Amino acid sequence: MIIPDGVDVVFPDTAAAIDAGRAALVGHRDGGERTVLLVADVESGVRELLLPDPGLFDRAALLVGGGELVVAMNHDRVLRVGADLEELLVDLGPDVPAPAPPVVAGWTAHSADGRAWPVRQQFNHDEPRYLRDLVVDAGTAVYGDVLSLVAADFPAAGQEDPDQLPDLGDVWTDGDERVVFVVGRGLWARRKHGVDFYGCYRLGPDGRVTARIWEETGLHERSGKHGVDGRFTHGGEYVILTPVFKSGGRQRVLRVADGSVRTVGLPVTTHLFDHVAGFWWARTETEVLRYPDDEVF
Repeated sequence: MIIPDGVDVVFPDTAAAIDAGRAALVGHRDGGERTVLLVADVESGVRELLLPDPGLFDRAALLVGGGELVVAMNHDRVLRVGADLEELLVDLGPDVPAPAPPVVAGWTAHSADGRAWPVRQQFNHDEPRYLRDLVVDAGTAVYGDVLSLVAADFPAAGQEDPDQLPDLGDVWTDGDERVVFVVGRGLWARRKHGVDFYGCYRLGPDGRVTARIWEETGLHERSGKHGVDGRFTHGGEYVILTPVFKSGGRQRVLRVADGSVRTVGLPVTTHLFDHVAGFWWARTETEVLRYPDDEVF
């Protein structure tokens, strides 16, 4: 995919996905005043679809899986992507104990069946610390109960408030199983000061940690600032770890099955964002590229 002139795609803050022979990217035009969705496939080439909420390019979640491509924006707008954009009737589900409506955190969510997706949300201008399943069926989209992490399950060293929930960096689900990537501070703080810990964990239905797949802790005791953004790949086999700071070096890839980590060997201007059907997908400022394993590591 060649990214059209005038479209800016801001990684890792905007959503990107590969599914069912399609590539999809959320971007913006006119300095962020217009939010667009780029969809590319072999038959149609690259299409540019104007999303209805301008200026919300970092609040658009791409939901992919089972041949479906859906965009969730804000808290009450869900669109199915076909030849055009089909706006679905949204049921906001159970009441949320917050004075302001929840906000969708822009990213990519994967579903094995193409019906139910885990959507990260923010409440009261907070960071994305909450999870709600969004079930899409025919012309409707229904939100489920709010699920949050349990602070006691995660490292508290270095936190000003040990009861503060860590952030949900990303989530992958297959039925009742959820795997999450978690970081120890809010977005603003981790961009400025770094984080105290980050890791990948399996969750039970109640949001409690059932297994620690991989974790780096005590980062506040090391020199410099530390932080990564973690993105699950399409099938949930890997987490792509992108450094927040230049001092963090190259991207790495975490294998969920055994917790092993490998360093990416691509040029520093080329960034992985997904792995589908045996190939790694990456982007530069101007295009989307595909690589086999032996060219990535």
